[in-house]
Amino acid sequence: MSIDAARSWLWRRPLAIAVLLVVSVVSAAGATGIRALGLDAEARAELTVERDRLLSEIEMANVRVDADRAMAEEADRCARDGANLLQPAVAQPGRFAGPTITMGTAAIIRAGAEASLAEPAAVVIELLEYSDASGPTRDQLVDEIHLLGDLRAAIGTESARMRLAAIERHAACESARRATAAVVADIDALTNRVVAASKKASAESVAQLRSAREAVLAEAGDGAGLAAVPRWLLAASAAEKSHEDAVAAEKAAAEEAARKAAEEAASQATAPWWGPSREVPLPDGCIGVISVDPVTGSKLLDCPDRPV
Repeated sequence: MSIDAARSWLWRRPLAIAVLLVVSVVSAAGATGIRALGLDAEARAELTVERDRLLSEIEMANVRVDADRAMAEEADRCARDGANLLQPAVAQPGRFAGPTITMGTAAIIRAGAEASLAEPAAVVIELLEYSDASGPTRDQLVDEIHLLGDLRAAIGTESARMRLAAIERHAACESARRATAAVVADIDALTNRVVAASKKASAESVAQLRSAREAVLAEAGDGAGLAAVPRWLLAASAAEKSHEDAVAAEKAAAEEAARKAAEEAASQATAPWWGPSREVPLPDGCIGVISVDPVTGSKLLDCPDRPV
């Protein structure tokens, strides 16, 4: 059949034209639907990739936050332990040098600053479970991506906070370590000074003081802090007290010897030249001795009842 004959045939049959038009519309709609399904699948694939990327970033960010928190907590322990060990030294401003006391006080204050190291509020993300084989829709994926993006931002903020806290606590730890080194240097020099000023201290107290110094130096070398400082302070006080007690004992002994010498001198001044005083019976009628001749030793007696 020629084209003209077919056209003539269709014009004579309106129902056939209507059927043909319906078939054409349905075919066009089907093609559009197929294209839409293809675009939707492509969009969902891209969104799925984005979601997986965000999940991977969140996992890595959590690892970084945990590492930063561990560093901050370790530095915080270092600062607080150092401050506690510095307390006995800082409490003795007359014993240690002024700069050492200043450094120790500053380290204690810095270590006491509140550090925000608490765990962040838990963020729970429940990814939707889909029963149908087609998986999540595009809108559902978009919602998940928005939620994951918010979580990634929150974890980034937490990571920055932990890094800042780690830096601050590390600085406080270093401050405590510098103050500790100053205390150790003072103790090394002060030991010789105390020994030189306590020459009369007992040998035992001096030995204990030197042993305490060696303990402090050994701890400082191992980075263990200043746990032996209280022992050294007690040993230094004991050596100084031993010296003071010895000086006081010598002074008391000298004063006692001087007192006895003065009493002996006074006793000798009132005794007769020939020896210690002794009772000599007076003749009858005499009541006492008026004077004694220092040369001959003869006595002038007071005898009112005897005839001249």
